[in-house]
Parts: sequence; C-alpha cells; structure tokens
Amino acid sequence: MRTSFKLSTLFANSTIWIAIILGFLFECLFIPQLSSELDATYVELRGAGLIIQCFLLALVFACQMSLFCVSFLLRLLVKDRILSENSLGWANLLAASSLLISLLCFGLLVWLTLRGAASPGVALVLIMVSLFTSSIGFVTHSLKGLLIKAISNSAELAGVI
Repeated sequence: MRTSFKLSTLFANSTIWIAIILGFLFECLFIPQLSSELDATYVELRGAGLIIQCFLLALVFACQMSLFCVSFLLRLLVKDRILSENSLGWANLLAASSLLISLLCFGLLVWLTLRGAASPGVALVLIMVSLFTSSIGFVTHSLKGLLIKAISNSAELAGVI
C-alpha cells in the first residue's frame, strides 16, 4: 500500500509540474497573442487588449500558485511532515489562491458583461468556475481546522511520550 501511495503522489506531482510549466508557456506565448487577436477581432473588446492580458495572466498565475501549494502539501505528506506548522501556511495560501481564482473569474464576467461581450456560454463557464473554485477555497479553509487539531494532538502526544 505504501508503494501505491508513493506512486500516486509521484504521478500527481509530475502532472502538477507539467501543468505549471504549461502555464508558463501559456503566459509567455499564448496569452499575448490571444489578447491582441481578441482586441482586433471583436468590436466590444477594441482597445482592451492590455486588460484582457492582465485578467488572463492573473488567472493563470493564481492557478499555478494553487498547483504549487498542492504539490508542496503532497511533498509534506509523503515525507510525513504534514503535521507541522509549515503546512498551515501552505493550506492558507491554497485557500487564498482558490478564492482569488473565483474573484478573478467573477471580475472577468462583470467586465465582459459591462462591455457587452459576455455570451451566455462564456458567462455560464465563468460562473461555474467561480463557484467551483470558491467552494475549493472554503473547503480548504474548513479542513485547515482539522489540520490544526491534528497538529495540536500530535504535539500533545509527543509531549506525553
């Protein structure tokens, strides 16, 4: 069972780091091109290439931050150090980055709606992503309470031994 746990966490970390690297490529190559094409193609988005680029870069960066936090928490789990004060900071950052993704999606939806460029499909996707990521953020924050109790119990048990 321990081998399957290590293999699954290795696979998870590998795919997380592939996604983070793809995010960097996306930030450097695709987002500038996409924002300039959207600016040139759609009348509603004329002159807004820089704003589009900022929204997309912030979204990708927040996703990368969430993935990095998950990767680091997995690393602490594999090394049996998850019950340390260090993990609380990473859990806080994971919750905050998830909520940031939610706020960015909602902000993008509001901005697109004000410009008259939010199609029903785009609006639905942004609402779903916003709800999903905010749920992840709040669940992570709630589970942090369990982590605090486990850390406390672990320290108490170590004091008894």
